[in-house]
Formats: sequence, C-alpha cells, structure tokens
Amino acid sequence: MELFLFLGSLFVFLSFGIPICMVLLICALILMFHADMWDPMFIASSMLDGANNYPLMAIPFFVFAGEIMAAGGLSKRVVQFAQLLIGGVRGGLGYAAIVSSIIFAGLMGSSVGEAAALGGLLLPMMKQVGYKPGRAGAIIASGAILGPIIPPSTNMIILGSCVTGLSITKLFMIGLFPGIFIGLALMTLWFFIVRIDGYKETIHFTRDEKKQILKDATPAFLMPVLLLGGIRFGIFTPTEGGAFAAVYAIVVCLLWYRERGLNELLRVSAAS
Repeated sequence: MELFLFLGSLFVFLSFGIPICMVLLICALILMFHADMWDPMFIASSMLDGANNYPLMAIPFFVFAGEIMAAGGLSKRVVQFAQLLIGGVRGGLGYAAIVSSIIFAGLMGSSVGEAAALGGLLLPMMKQVGYKPGRAGAIIASGAILGPIIPPSTNMIILGSCVTGLSITKLFMIGLFPGIFIGLALMTLWFFIVRIDGYKETIHFTRDEKKQILKDATPAFLMPVLLLGGIRFGIFTPTEGGAFAAVYAIVVCLLWYRERGLNELLRVSAAS
C-alpha cells in the first residue's frame, strides 16, 4: 500500500509540472500522514541534515567548473586535441567524439553536461561529412555514459556521502580504469561501424595547427591531472578539489583563452 501511495502521488504531482524536489517533499508528507507519524520537527531536521552535507558541496563546484570551461571555449579545444590524437584514421570524428568524452568526463563528472557540451559541437560536424544522424547521436550518447564513471563523478560523490564508510577518494580511483576501458571498447566497436557504414573521412592538421592545438589544450588536459593527483595524495578533499576546479576553470578561461569576459562567462554558464 505504501509503495502504491508513493508512486501514485509521485506521478500525479509530476504530471502537474511541479519541481521534483517539491514532489518528493509532498510524497514524504503524504506517507507520514498515512503512517500516522506526523511530526513537523522531523521534517525540518531532515531537510536541514540533507542540506548540511559537506561532501555533497563538491557536486555544484564540479558542475560549475564544467559549465565555465564549456562556455569559455573548452569544448572546441578538447575536440581538436582529440582529433590530433586520432590522426588521419577513417571515421576520425567518431573516434574523436569518444576521446573527447573521456577527457570531458574528467572535467565535468556529469553525463548530461558532457552530452550537451559535445553534442552541440560534434553533431553538425558529423552531419557535414555524411554521418547518419542516428549513428552520430548514438556515439555521442554512448561516450557520455563515461561522465558518471571517470572521476570526478557526481554519482560517486553522492554514494560516498550517503553510505557510511565509503571513501569518495577511493571511489574516484576505482572508477578511473573501468571508464578508460569502456572508452577503448567503444573505440573498438566504432572501428567495425566505420567499415559497415563506409565512412571514409580523415582529419589532418598542419605543423603550425598542431602546435596551436597542443598549446590551447594543455590547460584543459592538466586540470584532471592536477585534480586527481591532489585528491589521491591528500593535498585536498574532493569538496576542496571541486572548489579548486571552479577557480582553475575561471582563471584558465579568463587569462588563457580570453574569449569571454567574466560577466559574459558567468552569464552564459548560468544560462546553460
């Protein structure tokens, strides 16, 4: 009965367009009335305890850092760096999408944010060289699943903060190699898809373009290295690492890329 009451109230209130956080609160109130456990102080203390969670503060920091770097022009540079790594291989844009997903997973920790950042840039490029729309969307969506696996993963932060005894730092280290392995598996699958669909496009850069791409991509590539290294060797906690990532993103976008001013950067990241 309790399960039916919860699911029924959940979907009914969601159908009215009420925000999910308010819907969950309403469902909790309905279940408390049903179980004759009504206690206003319990509701207030539970909401306060849920918000007063130090590890969970890392999530908005990492999300903010990812949005700042995407708004500051990082997406284009990550994709170019991935294309440079792939070289003149058939179906290079597909491989570049997977490599970009691996790199972006170490910057954002969110599958939705990763898909949004890379999809808007890569989908038009893939369409231009003749990729099937469904195939292009599938490879970007498949790469985006690496966001919750490769650290800094928001899912692992939630798991470590909610389950007593789990170390977020160890969860981060555990997710690193499986995420890279999944990325390699996707690239192996793409190897066969390229030959089935007959894609023949290749990517080439001049020597000067290669130097510029390496120069532009260095700060983006250093961020996950510094972040994971700092967390692994105890220089800062995951929450402090999130704050470091946010400050690092602002400094890089303002002083290195210089595509947007601070006000414009914050406005674009907030809108996205």
